[in-house]
Amino acid sequence: MKKKQKLFILSICVVLILVVVFIMGMINKARRNYELEKVTDKNYFILYKAGKVGVINTLGDVVINPEYNYIQLPNPFKDVFVCMKGNKSVVLNSKAEEIFTNYEEVSGISVAGIIGDVPFEKTVLKYKKDNLYGLINMEGKEITKAIYEKIESVPYKEGEILVQKDGKQGVINAKGVELVGIKYNSIIGDGYYNSTDYKEAGYIVSIKNNENILYGYIDKEGREVLKTEFTELLRLTKLDSQDVYLLVSKDGKKGLYKNGKILLENKYDQIEYNDTLELLKVRENEYYGVKDLNGKTILASEYKDVSFNGIYILAENQTNQIVNYDKTGKEIPENNYKKVIATENEDYFITVGQNNLYGIINKNGAETTTNKYTYIDYLAGEYFAAYNEESLIGIINQFGNTVLPIQYNLAQKIPNTNMIQVTTTNGLLEIYTNDMKQVAAMKNAKLYTYPNYIRIISDTESKYIDKNGKVLSNKEAIPENTLFATAQYGLWGFEDKDGNLVVDRVYNMVTEFNKYGFAGIKKGDKWGIIKQDGTIIVDPTYEITDENELEFIGKYHKVNYGGSTYFTDEII
Repeated sequence: MKKKQKLFILSICVVLILVVVFIMGMINKARRNYELEKVTDKNYFILYKAGKVGVINTLGDVVINPEYNYIQLPNPFKDVFVCMKGNKSVVLNSKAEEIFTNYEEVSGISVAGIIGDVPFEKTVLKYKKDNLYGLINMEGKEITKAIYEKIESVPYKEGEILVQKDGKQGVINAKGVELVGIKYNSIIGDGYYNSTDYKEAGYIVSIKNNENILYGYIDKEGREVLKTEFTELLRLTKLDSQDVYLLVSKDGKKGLYKNGKILLENKYDQIEYNDTLELLKVRENEYYGVKDLNGKTILASEYKDVSFNGIYILAENQTNQIVNYDKTGKEIPENNYKKVIATENEDYFITVGQNNLYGIINKNGAETTTNKYTYIDYLAGEYFAAYNEESLIGIINQFGNTVLPIQYNLAQKIPNTNMIQVTTTNGLLEIYTNDMKQVAAMKNAKLYTYPNYIRIISDTESKYIDKNGKVLSNKEAIPENTLFATAQYGLWGFEDKDGNLVVDRVYNMVTEFNKYGFAGIKKGDKWGIIKQDGTIIVDPTYEITDENELEFIGKYHKVNYGGSTYFTDEII
């Protein structure tokens, strides 16, 4: 009986321990997790005037006078402005009041390697105390004590902070939670991008050992996958997979790991990845071969050289002959192409023949379009732009059938849409869907892209088209507006939702009103600004050369100057 009781008690203890471990694991995971703040709208903008900078709000009101050399807007949705004049910096709010005065040298943390128009960590700031640094949030609440010698962003890992203590580096998140122990000489993100952000990336870490720098790998959960014992280490990131492939070097030889397990031992002089065929070129004992991403041998290491040409593997044998193989290692008849070029569509490849002319083959190597064009560029779906010797362009399908005759001077996909644009030599702009149905044609028109639609506009008309090719009225495209651009006989004004003319058609061009309630009005070659209630704020006086950047707030217009974006009432 006592034995059964002991076993029962032991079982209960084991269960309790497992429950505690599970709960602690969940708590730790929750502490490690963080949500990247997305700035989808802005409340504040940098003002440029007479060589100094200040801040304006969405009404165009000056909230910080332009008297500073430099201003950081770490999060342009919030009224936290780091203002620098000479060697001194202060943090001000939208009332021009100094805030965070209990901290020294507060500043934003620049992000590195991240695409976006807000180049700072959006939720935290760093401060200085006794020559050490700590973190605070955007409300001024302390996240960490000032215990670090250095605070920076982790390259390619927004929301994660590189910290240094006693000469060693580690990583914390914006909550101050340690993600990577503070014991390395350097840490960078591995560069993996999952179409939205770098959050799923791991860390390449290094230590210095006897004057040598040795690298290791920490996964996204903070687990040590590879010890710091390699002289080189990088992740293969051009893979449509979350599997972690790490190319490493040790003792002068290269190897490959997959998810922390040896895929190819460290015995190769060279390993190169080809993302078209998803194969590896390897060199062993001065001879080349091919492996797949499971480590399987496609071609033995017995060739003088190996190269990839689109869907083909070209291997030079011991008698200096070039033998052609498919991606499975099956020998195929000699191909007649100098070059085979992958496209965004895995079903089609562009070829360059021995005659230096271009054609198309499918993924099985079958020629669908002979090599007869001076150039071919992939557009979308099964459609390609084809060029003749006069550099005129037409559109063909994968079989070489003409869809649009070769008479255009431009043919390209409109970025971030399912549409194609072409222009003729006489200035006609035509818009087609991905299946080549025409949705618009306009003479002497310009094209502007917006988050949910495109606008094409000429001197006499404009059209709005959503990302899939549906033609909209301007009232459908921007339903939140109360006034809309309208044209008649080549002159522009504004009407309300019911079609009533509110601003007379007296302008050579206008923009639609932006989300802040301002639009541009053009007379001759000069632009002015109008408010959504019809009030003229600035008569047409601005000479704006880059009309692709037209944006107005209050009496100011947007400019790009010295690599930065400002609003100004000056001509720059």
